[in-house]
Amino acid sequence: MGVIVTESYIDHPYFCPWCEHGAIEATKLEAFENMVYQWVRCDKCKKEWHDIYQLVNYEEIE
Repeated sequence: MGVIVTESYIDHPYFCPWCEHGAIEATKLEAFENMVYQWVRCDKCKKEWHDIYQLVNYEEIE
């Protein structure tokens, strides 16, 4: 996985970062301590990975 593909995937995570196919499946989000992650799988090459999220802001609900 090259730098260009990594940056493209982080900007628009709608394709497999290994084979660049558009058919990926993501499951529910899971949290562990200060990390939130999501299991993702490519339907074409069968690779599996975690998308990892971080808190960037919050907003009050009124």
